[in-house]
Amino acid sequence: MSRRNALFTLLLLGLGGALGARAEEGVGGPLLRGTTLTLDPQRIMVVAHRGGGFFAPENTLAALDLGIEVGVDGVEIDVRRTADDHYVLMHDDTVDRTTNGQGQVAELTLEQVRALEIRWTPMQFIRKTQFPVPPDAERFQHLKVPTLGEALDRARGRAFVMLDLKAEDVEGVTRVVGERGMLSEVIFKVNSVEEGEAVAAAAPQAILMGRPDDEAELDAMLAALHPPIVHLDDATFTPPIIERLDDAGALIWMNTLGKTDAVALVADGDDLRWAERLGNDLARLLGVLSTPHVRAYRKLAERGADFIQTDNLVAVVEAMRDFPKPTDGR
Repeated sequence: MSRRNALFTLLLLGLGGALGARAEEGVGGPLLRGTTLTLDPQRIMVVAHRGGGFFAPENTLAALDLGIEVGVDGVEIDVRRTADDHYVLMHDDTVDRTTNGQGQVAELTLEQVRALEIRWTPMQFIRKTQFPVPPDAERFQHLKVPTLGEALDRARGRAFVMLDLKAEDVEGVTRVVGERGMLSEVIFKVNSVEEGEAVAAAAPQAILMGRPDDEAELDAMLAALHPPIVHLDDATFTPPIIERLDDAGALIWMNTLGKTDAVALVADGDDLRWAERLGNDLARLLGVLSTPHVRAYRKLAERGADFIQTDNLVAVVEAMRDFPKPTDGR
């Protein structure tokens, strides 16, 4: 078993307290200790982007429920702070795109945000049967913007959570997680060494996932943060970086949004040139038009991905079902 697969086993089963140098410094912690989840460390973990991917209004409790019902292992959600220091699920800095309101999240109170209704209009007339629940189901109507606490409570014991920190106040976010005793069930994505150090200072037990833009930033994160998980995308999922992470014993979180999700819809996974012409908007359109090919995702697993974050969660759950985690010494 490779070093990374051995670490994956420790993370998922919560065996021991060591996560390399971070554990020695008192910063690490087993990924899912204290949960009721039953996960196979030899299987690739599937994570739903914004809770429900293509298939539900993003960053809502209904999205979390749907993603978990489909069979994902984890959910990714975005967190922002309101004007009165509450934390809500919202990707954009404004509420304009996803609700029936307008304004900057940071300039609205929690009461004002909660008064809004989620706006989501799926293209039902071109929807295919891969959609597990009709988009006009009652569960997707009259939805409200949830708080971070509500989302954590909904996911507890059902799926691990990855937080995309849009709020600059990481101390407040870690406090909400820590008050629920869920630091072992939540992954904090950090985009810089400074942000990672801030999260670790606020919550030494926090599980950090670094997101480097290039090899130089990766080296800086590995040296300063020793993250047990590193977030990659199409630009950074390269042989040199994969090898570097294998040597470091870090797990690979592959973000398939955009190119790879598009490839799964229009090609057989051998070539990304098709997807280079596609943006996320078109990929989302194709997501309700096509049944994705599974080969593109399995190729990611074969190349070294440990986690796959996707909008095409129905297809990826199916692709990873009974697909063994490679044990060729990566």
